[in-house]
Amino acid sequence: MLLERKSRKGKPTNTHKHSSSSRLPRRVKMASSTPRVAGVPTPIRAITTPLRSSAAPPIPPASQLYEPLAKAVLRRRLTNRIFPYTFLVALAGAVLSFFWVGRLALTRVMGVGVGMWLGGVLPVILLRKAYLTVTHTSAPSPLLLLQKSFAPPLRTRTKHALQAHVLSALVVLALHVGVVDPGVPVFIRSRKHPYTPHPVFVLLALSQIILAGVYVLRALLRDVWVFPFRRPTLTPSASGIFAPLLLAGFAPFAALVILFVVVPILRWIPLVSTLLRPILRPHLSVLRFFPRAAALGALTGWVWESAAGVWGWGVGEAVHTTPAMRALVSGISVAVTPAPVPAHSGSAFTSAASSAFSTPASSSFVARSSTFLAPPPAPAPIPPVPPMSIYTHLAYTELLAFSSSSEPGAAKARAEAFDVDGAVWGRLAREALVLIGREYQVLLARGAALTPASKPVAASTAAALTPAPSTADTPAVTPSPLLKKNIFAPKGPPSPAEAHSRASSSPPSPPLTAIPKAVPLPKKLVDAVPVPRVPEVQWQWRPLLQAVIPLVPMPEWVKRVAEGAMRVGEMGVPRAWSMKRKGREAAGWVPRREVCVEAIGVLTHLTCASLTEDRFGVVQRDIPRILEALLAFLAAVEDAQAALRPPVKEMPEAEKEVIELLEKVDEAVERKEQKEKRERAMERRRVAAEEAAHLEEARTVLGEVGDALKDGVARIVRTFGDKLRAFRFPPRTAARLQGFLEYHG
Repeated sequence: MLLERKSRKGKPTNTHKHSSSSRLPRRVKMASSTPRVAGVPTPIRAITTPLRSSAAPPIPPASQLYEPLAKAVLRRRLTNRIFPYTFLVALAGAVLSFFWVGRLALTRVMGVGVGMWLGGVLPVILLRKAYLTVTHTSAPSPLLLLQKSFAPPLRTRTKHALQAHVLSALVVLALHVGVVDPGVPVFIRSRKHPYTPHPVFVLLALSQIILAGVYVLRALLRDVWVFPFRRPTLTPSASGIFAPLLLAGFAPFAALVILFVVVPILRWIPLVSTLLRPILRPHLSVLRFFPRAAALGALTGWVWESAAGVWGWGVGEAVHTTPAMRALVSGISVAVTPAPVPAHSGSAFTSAASSAFSTPASSSFVARSSTFLAPPPAPAPIPPVPPMSIYTHLAYTELLAFSSSSEPGAAKARAEAFDVDGAVWGRLAREALVLIGREYQVLLARGAALTPASKPVAASTAAALTPAPSTADTPAVTPSPLLKKNIFAPKGPPSPAEAHSRASSSPPSPPLTAIPKAVPLPKKLVDAVPVPRVPEVQWQWRPLLQAVIPLVPMPEWVKRVAEGAMRVGEMGVPRAWSMKRKGREAAGWVPRREVCVEAIGVLTHLTCASLTEDRFGVVQRDIPRILEALLAFLAAVEDAQAALRPPVKEMPEAEKEVIELLEKVDEAVERKEQKEKRERAMERRRVAAEEAAHLEEARTVLGEVGDALKDGVARIVRTFGDKLRAFRFPPRTAARLQGFLEYHG
C-alpha cells in the first residue's frame, strides 16, 4: 500500500483526462489523437441539430397547389358524367326527330345523334364552362340588366352566347334538312337562279335564329352562368318542360311576321332592296310548314335545356380533392396585396381587416391634417379587384366541411391549421376577412364597385388658390391692396363749403380735342364671361320618318303599318321591363353572398374549434378582430334591411276629414267615373302588392348574409361564454356582443 502511494506520488496519473476522453463522442476522440501542444486544452465543438426551421415555408399560390387538384376532379366529371349524359340527350333528340318523320334507321339515328351532340350540345357546354362564375349579374330592372349585359365588361360573353346558340340551332336545322327529312326544299328549282334559297328554308332558318336569340335573352335574365350553389337534380322541372314549348311557338310566329310584314316594307328602301333581292317573296304555301318549324324549335330548346340540367347536376356536386389544410387554404386567395408583416400587438391580417371595415367617415377624419391650408396626404390607390374564381368557392366548401365535422380525420386536418408557426391560420383568416370586407364595402356603397381613390379636395383647393402664370393671351393679375379703413361707415351729403373747396383744388379738365384712341381689349375677355350652355339638339328619327313616309311612293297598307309601328314606339317599353325591383337591386348589394356565407362559416367554426384544439394559442389573439368584423358587417346588413322597409305614415285628422268629404262627393259622380276610380284603386293595390313582394325578396336576399352572421357570432358566444370577458372590445362592439352573450350565454 505504501509503495503504491509512493509510486502514485512520484508519477501522478492523469485519471481525469482519461475519464473525460472516454465520454467524448467518436468524432471528438479521433480529433484528440492528433498531435497537440502541451498545456492547451482540447477544443470541443457541439453538433448543431435544430428541431425546426426558424421560418415556415410560404404557402404557394392556388395555381400551383389547389387548382390542379380541383381541375383534375372537374375534368373527370366532364368526361365521365357530363359528356356521356349529354350524348344520350342528343341521341334521344335524334330518335324524336326521326319519329316525327316516320322512319327509323339505326345508322342514321346514330349519325344524327353524334352530329347533334357535336354541333348542337357541345358549343353550349363549352360556353357554360368558359364563363362559369360565382358573382351574380344583377340590375334593378330587366331593361337595365340587358344594357349591362351588352356593356363592355359583359359584351364578349353575350356575343359568344349568341354565336354559340345560333350555330347550334343552324346545325340542328342542317341535320334535319339534310338527313332526317330530305324532302324539305332548300333552293328553288330554277336554271337561271339555282342557288336562290326557298322561302320554306328561309322560314325555318329565321325561326331557328330567332329561337337562339330569345333563348339567350332568357339566359341573360336568369343569370345562368352563375355556379349552381344548390345542386339541381336530373328530374325535369316545369320550367324546363314548358319554356321550350313557349319559345318554340313564339319563334315561327315572329319569323312569319318578319317575312310577310317587315321584309316587304324593307324592299321599298333602295339600298336594302338590293340586299334582299335573293330572297323571294313568300307565298301562303309556306304556312303549312309552321308546325314543322315549331316542332324543330321545341326539339332544339329541349336539347339545350336538358344539356343545361346535366351540366348543373355534374358541376354542382361537392368536390373532395385533398385533406391537407395547407392546400385548401391556398385555394381561397382573393387578396391582391401581399400579406403584411405581423406586428407584436396583432396578427397578420390586422391591417387588412382594419382597412376593409373602416367607414368612409372615420377614415376621412383620421386622414385630416392639423394644418388648415396644407393638403392631406394622398391616400393609397385601391388596387383593382380581380374577378373571383370558382376555385375559391370550391376551396371554401371543403374547408367548411372539415371545420364543421366532428370526425377524427377532420380534427387531424384542423390540427394543421393550428400549427405553432401560424402560417396556415394567418393566411386563412386574412383571406376570409378580406373577402368579407370587400363585400361589406360593396354593401355600404349599395352595389357600387370599388374604384381608385380620387384626389383630395384640399389639394385641388390649394392649387386653385395659387395664381396661374401669365401668358400672351391672359394678362397677369395684380392683387389689389387691402383698404385699412371702415368701408361700411355711413357717409352723408357733403356741405357746400367742402364741395367748393374740392372743386377749387382739383386740376382743370383737358380740352375736348385731346381724345385718346380706343384701347384694344384683350382677346380672352369674352371667354371669361360665363355663357349659359345651350343643350344640344339630339337627332330624332320619329319626326323624320313622319315627314318622309308621305313622300315615298308605297302602298297604303305599308304606310298604315309604319304609322302603327311609330305609335307603338312612342308608347315606350312596357312597364314590366322598365320597373325597378328592390329584390334585384338588393341582389347587387351582395353579389358574392354564397361565398361570403361560406367564409363566415369557416372562420367561426375554426374559431370555436380552437378552444380545445389550439395548443399554441395562434387563434385566441385574433378573436376580437373577427368578432368586430362580423358585428360591423351585421350592422350594415341590418341598416340595409331597415332601409327596405316601406315608410309608415300616420294620416293627420285634417286629411282624414278631407278624404271623407271627397268620398261623399264621389258618391254623386256618374257610374263611369266610379268605374274608372275602382280600376285606378285596383291598379294601386296591384302596384302596392308588387312592391311588397319585391321588398320581401330583397329582405330575403340580405337575410341570407344576416342569418349567417348571426349564427356565426352566436356560435362563438355559445362556445366561449364568459371567457370572452378576457378580451378587450371597442364600446360599440362590446354593446352588441353583450346582447348576444345575454341571449346565448
